[in-house]
Amino acid sequence: MQTYISGMNNVFEFLNGRFVTIDGVAGRLRHEVFVDWLGLTVERLMHDATPAGRRSNSYREIRRRLGDDYSTDLTQNLERYCALTARLGFAWKEA
Repeated sequence: MQTYISGMNNVFEFLNGRFVTIDGVAGRLRHEVFVDWLGLTVERLMHDATPAGRRSNSYREIRRRLGDDYSTDLTQNLERYCALTARLGFAWKEA
């Protein structure tokens, strides 16, 4: 388990601050850590649209449906998360 947690920390560190386009929306990845209302530490990886990304047709359509600006939480979508990590060139290292 410790190797997995250490590996995930490396992935979050690698991805944090990178600019990527997801579903036609240009944005920047943001790793955030916070304590929830139960007192548990939560980590998540968010995709925040850049000004150019907010002008894209994809973003504007979703914003119209939601009625507000939004960020995408990538943490729970393991398939997308792993594909993004591989696309950006992260290389797992043996512990």
